[in-house]
Amino acid sequence: MRLFKVLSISMVSQVVFLAAGFFNNIIITRNLSLSQRGQYALAMNLIIVLGLILGDGLYRSNTYLISRKPDKLSPLVSNSILAIVIFSLLAALLLLPFRALLFTRWLAGLDTRLLLLALLSVLPYISIRSANGLFLGLQWYVIYNIFIIAPLTLFCLLNVLLVIFFHFSLINVLFNYFLAMASLFVFAYLYLYVKKRFRFTPSRTMGKLSLSTGLKSSASSISLYMLFRVDIFLINYYLGNKAAGLYSIAVVLAELLQKFANTAGTVILPKISSEEKMRQGHRISGQVLVLVAAVGLLFAAVMIPAGKQIIVFLYKSIYEPSYVPLMWLLPGTIVMAVGKIYLFSLWGRGFPPATWIVPLGTFLLNVCLNILLIPRFGIAGAAMATSFSYCCFGVVIGIVYHRYLRAANGE
Repeated sequence: MRLFKVLSISMVSQVVFLAAGFFNNIIITRNLSLSQRGQYALAMNLIIVLGLILGDGLYRSNTYLISRKPDKLSPLVSNSILAIVIFSLLAALLLLPFRALLFTRWLAGLDTRLLLLALLSVLPYISIRSANGLFLGLQWYVIYNIFIIAPLTLFCLLNVLLVIFFHFSLINVLFNYFLAMASLFVFAYLYLYVKKRFRFTPSRTMGKLSLSTGLKSSASSISLYMLFRVDIFLINYYLGNKAAGLYSIAVVLAELLQKFANTAGTVILPKISSEEKMRQGHRISGQVLVLVAAVGLLFAAVMIPAGKQIIVFLYKSIYEPSYVPLMWLLPGTIVMAVGKIYLFSLWGRGFPPATWIVPLGTFLLNVCLNILLIPRFGIAGAAMATSFSYCCFGVVIGIVYHRYLRAANGE
């Protein structure tokens, strides 16, 4: 399938995904208090952080390995199932010693029932991503995009039904999320079985390859995600749920561009992985990079004059203060989006060390800057720190990419 066609399919699915996400965010935000909106942001971020720690390596390694070894579907599926069971047990054991710290510090104010639902949702979340990693690596772009859209769309639909027919509460919203994830996890593996009739044949050899690739990709993905999300946790720590709720709206809008970059980068990842030489994938990366940069500038041209009106229209007037951190986030968001294309291109070459060193370094920089600036400037200080860290990431990963390219070309 040609790159333009693949990008078109993925962009259409991303539009649907964003529309469902926006509509879902509006429903949730309009029916919750500011404090509850902050709790919701914490719970959802907890799901994604745990999903990254426990399952992102599985997702990335499945994509990378199946794109290079398409005949190894059965052992990869079998190893994925075993890994998910093991990860779930490890998560339960590791969280128990830290539950007091979680409740009194980083997740202060979060209802224990919400935490339980969030933890239960991690297992099907990981399972769906694991299956979708295989869909992507096999370049089954249509079904891959369906499973990108379906979980959030079903979650949104369940919340609409909640508004119309039932009592709207934060507990019920989190239960809807769990229900959506669990239902689609079953459908994903049923589809794989119907399509390929895989057998349960775990492989130690493929397990070692998955572990090696997964550890490298996890280090990169976790550092990158924490670079994106550490500011929300630090705001909650220093300023409380209400400030976290305000800041989360700025993040939702700013990261629309990141979602576009993620989609474009995800599309090119299996194509670059299947190429033997780096310079053969460089042309694809260059085309996508120019497209992402152009969309980023257009995005800023809309948000700078109209961002405040968009926030008030979509949410409520009490969220108008979110406009200030949004403006601070924009420059870094654009540079980060371009940098992500470089990062995905390096992932396609086997996750070299720079793919986790650069995100980890900028994550630590972001933590230090947030600690310095949040007490002085509030949520605007968090946005300043994060935007600067994003810029550092984009510039450094771009330099690293071009060094790898020159080395590959024998310069």
